[in-house]
Amino acid sequence: MAANPNIMKSAQRGLYGGKRISFGNYVGFSDKKTGRTWYPNIVRKNLFSDLLDKTYTLNVTTHVIRTITKKGNFDNYMLYTRPDQLDSERGRLIQNKIISAWETQNNRKFHLGTIINEDRQQGGNIKRIISTYADKNLG
Repeated sequence: MAANPNIMKSAQRGLYGGKRISFGNYVGFSDKKTGRTWYPNIVRKNLFSDLLDKTYTLNVTTHVIRTITKKGNFDNYMLYTRPDQLDSERGRLIQNKIISAWETQNNRKFHLGTIINEDRQQGGNIKRIISTYADKNLG
């Protein structure tokens, strides 16, 4: 898989959630413009996968941390984020491992649209339907 030339090399090894270096200008009182750069807010985090029973140490943006919290856990984030939105080779590798573990645990093929439609029919929260699948096979 060829690396995307528009993405930083360090972003290939972590989860940046589409955040990139931004460029702009400081504008002083005299209206003189001076170039500047904004970097994404990167944090090194240990993220635990319940399906794989493994901890990954990754560089992630604070945006991704908030998204993981919103989705419920790291597994949900990786399952329900489209591969083109990950923008990371390492993220895609981890996502493939988590999907294969999910398929093994649930004895069916993982298909994002099907899972979301089942959730909508039950009128509920995506976090609940994922935990329901896990509870059926663990308990």
